[in-house]
Amino acid sequence: MSTSIAFDTLAYAKKLKSVGFTEAQAEVQAESMVALMEERLATKLDVAVVRRDVKEIESNLKLEIEHVRRDMKEMEIGLKRDMKEMESGLKRDMKEMESGLKRDMKEMESGLKRDMKEMESGLKLEIEHVRRDMKEMESGLKLEIEHVRRDMKEMDSKMETRFKETDAKLKELELRMVIKLGAMILAAVGMLVTANRLWPIPVQYVPSATVQELPFPVAPKPVPPVVSPSP
Repeated sequence: MSTSIAFDTLAYAKKLKSVGFTEAQAEVQAESMVALMEERLATKLDVAVVRRDVKEIESNLKLEIEHVRRDMKEMEIGLKRDMKEMESGLKRDMKEMESGLKRDMKEMESGLKRDMKEMESGLKLEIEHVRRDMKEMESGLKLEIEHVRRDMKEMDSKMETRFKETDAKLKELELRMVIKLGAMILAAVGMLVTANRLWPIPVQYVPSATVQELPFPVAPKPVPPVVSPSP
């Protein structure tokens, strides 16, 4: 981009000559003035270019920012949509899980109730069997007790009979022993009487005034029994 400067160096030089400058000084001063003006003009033009570039950059940045904001809004909208979809999916999954758990719990409850009913019926059947067995055992025990009582009664009657028989035998034996003992006593008395008759025992008289020390009595020798001749 070229820029021309409308500056009359000749008129400027004449003015300088009129105030006392020489021609050479006036020409140098005019050229210096032209150079300075061109330099300043170039600096302003550069500033304008920079400002234009800055404005372009700023517009580009604003455009980029708008794009970023639009992208962020779209991203936010997408995230919100995804979060809503995720939330709805989670809610759906939780509802399905809850329904599945409820179904499983109902099935488990029904299974437990069925098992408890079967167990209850089995227990009732077992209780009935036990009661029947107990009744049979009770009837058997009653029968056994009756048999034992009958056997005890029979044993008591037999023992009573045996006791009576034994008592009678003992009484009879006692009577026989008494008779034999009496007979033996009578025989001994008869033997003593007979021995006294055959061998009389001398009797010595001791006066009452004189007290003599008697010897320790000695048991008499056994006398052989006297056998009476058979008639």
